[in-house]
Amino acid sequence: MFLASWLPEPNSPTKGVFVLKHAKALATRRPIQLLYARGQKGLANYRIENKKEGNLDIRIILYPQTIKGLKDNWAFLKAINFGYKSLKNEGITFGLIHANVLFPVGLFAWFLSKRTKVPYIITEHLDLFLRDMLGVEKAPKPGLMLRSFIHRKALFNTVCSKPMLAAFARFNLAKNTEVWPNVVDFGPMPTREFPKVKNGKPALLHISSLREDQKNISGILEALALLTKVRTDFSFHFIGSGADRNKHEKYAADLDLLNNQVFFEGYVSEDEKQAWLERGVAHVMHSHFEGFSVVTAEAIGAGLPVIVSDKGGPTDFVDENNGYLIPTGPTALAEALNQLLDEYQSFDRLKIAQDIRNRFSATEIAHDFQKLLDTYNS
Repeated sequence: MFLASWLPEPNSPTKGVFVLKHAKALATRRPIQLLYARGQKGLANYRIENKKEGNLDIRIILYPQTIKGLKDNWAFLKAINFGYKSLKNEGITFGLIHANVLFPVGLFAWFLSKRTKVPYIITEHLDLFLRDMLGVEKAPKPGLMLRSFIHRKALFNTVCSKPMLAAFARFNLAKNTEVWPNVVDFGPMPTREFPKVKNGKPALLHISSLREDQKNISGILEALALLTKVRTDFSFHFIGSGADRNKHEKYAADLDLLNNQVFFEGYVSEDEKQAWLERGVAHVMHSHFEGFSVVTAEAIGAGLPVIVSDKGGPTDFVDENNGYLIPTGPTALAEALNQLLDEYQSFDRLKIAQDIRNRFSATEIAHDFQKLLDTYNS
């Protein structure tokens, strides 16, 4: 049974998409029953939505939406319990409880495990402990004891990168915690040659939600302002949208970059994103922290060298063969960008794309999970 705290929703299509990808990968090997709850305005009672994709059965419990906070978390858990009872009444059984993102479904996983004697595991995508380790944000103490208790009672836990594992270790939770990377969906293999540049200006990309507190968009803009003092033979495209976008556009205008060297392209579909990856020559992610960074892996899989900060997940798979791993700061990024613009054509697009695909495909991730199960069940 796959319990999800996050899952894509109509108004939030990227929410928990990595959870769904894990479920789909595991369903290539065994039947998976996924259970999720979603609040909806105007409902008086629970409503069940079912969807089947091969071996993956998805049951979503729609429940009357409440005020956000603890009250909504409790309503969510009650809906999850309703969903579990509906499965039980249909005679559906399971041999493992797999909670994805500890809060809030981890509490139900522990409760259900005690009741049924079926072991549970936790796959944690929340980067709370990583942010604490990197000094970005302190993990609140009231929830730490409960989180630690649930993690320690699990058969085992998984996190998506070695930095996330190191963050768990700081809270003495590494003993039964393993690295299990995210699934990455890749488009077509790239061509051997980089795309021809228009007007002599290769396109550099950044794809994200543009969250300043994580993605450090202002730091990228400051680095680009420094770079334009040396060269202007490039264009930089921010692809994505979010609450901070207008602020970023204003800052780019203040730096005399907007619609000159820097362009904000807004939210794009998956097909449009793939088109940008085929059009660009490199991808830049200069975050304050990253648990994994799927888009960085996607970019490498499209044959693009990358520049990333040494703050989290990308340190697992970015090296001199596929890009530049640098400290945060506008000067360091400006220097790396300057070097990249001179060297990007020296990267072997086909090799870096194939290497990353071999590592993070759904088939490989499902195989990795099976090895973990075999280890802990032996």
